[in-house]
Amino acid sequence: MSFRGRLKHSGFTAIAVLTLALGIGAKAAPAPDPLIPRSVLFADEDKLNVRLSPDGGTISYLAPVDGTLGIWICPVADPSKPRLLFKQTDAPVLNLQWAYTSRELVYLQLVDKDVHLFIFNLADGRSRDLTPLTGVSARIEKLSPEHPEEILVGLNQRDPKRYDLHRLDLRTGELKLVLRNDRYDQFLCDHEFRPRVASRQTEGQGYELFRLNSAGAWVSLVRFTYEDARISQPAALDKAGNTLYLIDNRSTDTAVLRAIDLKTGTGRTIAADTVADLKRTLLLHPRTGRLQAASAVYGRYRRHFLISQSNGTSDISTRFTPAMSASRAVVLMIGSGWSFFWTGGRFVTTSMIVRPVTPDFCLRNKRRLSRLPWLGVRLWWCRHVTA
Repeated sequence: MSFRGRLKHSGFTAIAVLTLALGIGAKAAPAPDPLIPRSVLFADEDKLNVRLSPDGGTISYLAPVDGTLGIWICPVADPSKPRLLFKQTDAPVLNLQWAYTSRELVYLQLVDKDVHLFIFNLADGRSRDLTPLTGVSARIEKLSPEHPEEILVGLNQRDPKRYDLHRLDLRTGELKLVLRNDRYDQFLCDHEFRPRVASRQTEGQGYELFRLNSAGAWVSLVRFTYEDARISQPAALDKAGNTLYLIDNRSTDTAVLRAIDLKTGTGRTIAADTVADLKRTLLLHPRTGRLQAASAVYGRYRRHFLISQSNGTSDISTRFTPAMSASRAVVLMIGSGWSFFWTGGRFVTTSMIVRPVTPDFCLRNKRRLSRLPWLGVRLWWCRHVTA
């Protein structure tokens, strides 16, 4: 065989060997994951205003029924067994909340042109108007675990523009005046129903905060312009009413969380996010009122947990994949994250619009859902959840 023939034969042999090697080493392409149904991501919420009862045993929510919204409850132990309490009439049910007895729900509803406060008793299945006053509107100011049979309400009986504060007995409907209000728009009160912080709108469409000093007089605490007031807002009080938690975006790139000592008026920054404003929806312990976490949203939820130290101080630990476990939980999917209600030890409540998702759903769809980083909380949590 000539040199040219041997060269051609060698070339064909090399190509054949290479082709065979590539064929042996190649693997079949994995089948693509099935698409997540669009309804999971974009459908309207099928449950609104989801709340956990203070005893951790029951969930309440609003859901459609017969062309309107119904008020439902279901046990945490078995969310598949809902019970319809009543249907919303022409007037919407507003600010639905659990009383700290866990036996009643309170809510606001329009009566003619006024807003009345109602209570629904789970035992007898009846609603009762707690503020049956003509020409008077009510608003819920505070519920407290220290006084489960009472509620702090605001009534504009004297002045349509100002709400006086009253303690209302849920059993008898008796009212006791707490504060005659002639100047302020809103109040923050402690667990003993004592007003501690007041706010009032300024001429420039901003607002000013006031604190109650030791002499019982309201003194100016801080003032915000219109531009600042769009983000800077009071968020919560601690249980004793000595510390105000305030979202503040003055002189900072992003809004931070500040703790203001209401005795002295001094403050310090206790949490900040490097890329997003912190939100007003703080996580407070439902019984002790201790601040536990703050959050921001930048593509996904960014949670900042407050960790108590042995020396009595507190540090902020930033975790975007919180490692908390639960012996029994109901898993809920929010538009951009996951939220947990759990019993036994600690639990989290939220008033955000949510869609129920079972732990089995999480585990079945773990691979697909983990590819969506904007969901915020990784599904590592689901390994710790048992229905």
